[in-house]
Amino acid sequence: MAVRPVLVSAPPELDLARPEEVGLNAAQLARIDDHLRRRYLEPEKIAGCLTLVARGGKPAYLSAQGLMDRERNRAMRPDTIFRIYSMTKPITSVALMQLYEQGHFQLDDPVEKFIPEWRDLRVFESGNHPNFLTRPVDRPMTFRDLFTHQSGLTYGFMERTNVDAAYRELGIGGPPAGGSLRQMIEQLAGLPLEFSPGDAWNYSVATDVLAYLVEVFSGQPFDEYLQEHITGPLGMVDTGFTVPASKVDRFAANYRRDRNKKLVLLDDPLTSHYTGDVSFFSGGGGLVSTMHDYYRFCQMMLGGGTLEDTRILGRKTVELMTMNHLPSGSDLTDLAVGTFSETTYEGVGFGLGVSVTLDLAVAQAIGSVGEYGWGGAASTAFWIDPKEDLIVIFMVQFWMSGTNSATWNCSERGESSGQSPGRGWPPCCSWRSWPGCRSRRSCFPCPWPPRRHCSFWRWSSFTRGSCGASRCWNGAGPSTVSHSPGWTATGDRAATEVHAWRPNTPGTSTLKTSTCSAPIPCSGC
Repeated sequence: MAVRPVLVSAPPELDLARPEEVGLNAAQLARIDDHLRRRYLEPEKIAGCLTLVARGGKPAYLSAQGLMDRERNRAMRPDTIFRIYSMTKPITSVALMQLYEQGHFQLDDPVEKFIPEWRDLRVFESGNHPNFLTRPVDRPMTFRDLFTHQSGLTYGFMERTNVDAAYRELGIGGPPAGGSLRQMIEQLAGLPLEFSPGDAWNYSVATDVLAYLVEVFSGQPFDEYLQEHITGPLGMVDTGFTVPASKVDRFAANYRRDRNKKLVLLDDPLTSHYTGDVSFFSGGGGLVSTMHDYYRFCQMMLGGGTLEDTRILGRKTVELMTMNHLPSGSDLTDLAVGTFSETTYEGVGFGLGVSVTLDLAVAQAIGSVGEYGWGGAASTAFWIDPKEDLIVIFMVQFWMSGTNSATWNCSERGESSGQSPGRGWPPCCSWRSWPGCRSRRSCFPCPWPPRRHCSFWRWSSFTRGSCGASRCWNGAGPSTVSHSPGWTATGDRAATEVHAWRPNTPGTSTLKTSTCSAPIPCSGC
């Protein structure tokens, strides 16, 4: 049963200012509660959440709504401990940038200089693990490539290529309970990259590699380094890779929605692997934290690397991190090839560990140019607006919200697939919900079987008219391929074929493949 929101008093660590004291409006802030109650809590899309808004260095809004643990009827509270997953990434990026300030590396240094096993990395051409056909990289992978997810690495959960299938087979980037960062580095040395470094943007285990490099430069295990140099100095007392027994009563349950859109328990706080020993200290997604702790991290970033009397980074380093580092000032629509990330793509660039807003009109969002942030797989999110001196943090435990404005891939994944009931194709290819499309106009309900992916649409330049022609890419430019009425087509930018699909009954379709001709205009469409 949904619980109505309750505006709570801040814990002692977070003294709330009156909204009007910092230029905010209490009545408008109250709309957040109402929106979350009506759209998410009452329909039982989430169990509970915790929201913070701060301005001018003062939290002015802190609201706990719903339950942190439905099975035990425990209410959400200000000191609830959350799995922050990929909101670990900015913390890891800060850790390595501390070592950058000390002169351990330059952003354009080749990574193989410090990971000798990676001197012979190659790029995937074809084949399956372990029998890959590969080619040499066009240039070595650099530190900037790792920070910005342009390394050619991937995540196993993408389910998009034969390379990420190998990640799943080997358990790379999976549950963090076993193994070590060093073992991951050795495994990756034997796998090809998805693309040559710098050629594209793909969400990946790159930030776990950054964590390993922190160990290389500091001589400390990653968890110890964070405690000594970031979480300890900032007073982030509940942030770590495990939840001790004394704090389990504050640890939230994690949920997902099944294929009937019912909320079901995914990770019970009493039996979670976070309550046991961990040897793989994932810099990409391993931390748990609280609203208090993550606010202090964000306030440090907004303060130019300093919180109160504690300096974590230099001001110019923070400025460097929060600039767009994608080539030629491009946004993610120009480079992203994967099927999942923690941000929309249009009008958004990427810095050293965070997304960066570049163009509000293109992003179609209220905010400021230069706003930066990131999110986590359990739907947590934060953003920092330096121009408005504003921090917003949203904490919730809802795993990869594939049924709501999907940022998850479109493959069939059993009950966690996010499939629409009674349909044979995933909902993320609807007109407005898929962030990986170059244009919203290129998104259509997917007429392919569930095992196919919406990533085809990412590179499509789909035009359709009476001539029934489609455009595809063969590396040199667009070409025209004609199909019979009723067929739709998608072109893969890196391939020389266009795949056409004709829907039959829901869940089935017929495929035919045509070879792209020489580049010619798509006239008459």
